[in-house]
Amino acid sequence: MRSGQSGVEFLLVTAVVVSLVLGVLVPFFRESELSTAIAAARAGALQEVTANVSLTLTSVDYKLSGNTATLTPNVYFENKLVSSPAVRLSALKRVADTFSPSKQPASETTCVAALYYTYCVS
Repeated sequence: MRSGQSGVEFLLVTAVVVSLVLGVLVPFFRESELSTAIAAARAGALQEVTANVSLTLTSVDYKLSGNTATLTPNVYFENKLVSSPAVRLSALKRVADTFSPSKQPASETTCVAALYYTYCVS
């Protein structure tokens, strides 16, 4: 064995292991962030819906377009799908609070940026 060969082999093996770990963890963290945002939007929308007993939250759908995730709370009033600005804002505030507690969105804001995605609530 040559002098220094074991050091180079160690570095090579370490580089391969780190590359494999990062290749697995980065997509995991991206999907974890998305799941966290959906859960936060659901909690925010549910908070607003429970304050108004005539509304019903059935689900929160999402659509990915590049690095933008559009979250849509499905809210019903008397079995009709409705768009509620109060529910939208409550969901957006909860998402913003999850990723950046010090920055709360204004009432006219529709999107919040996080590490991997920008989350919009429609």
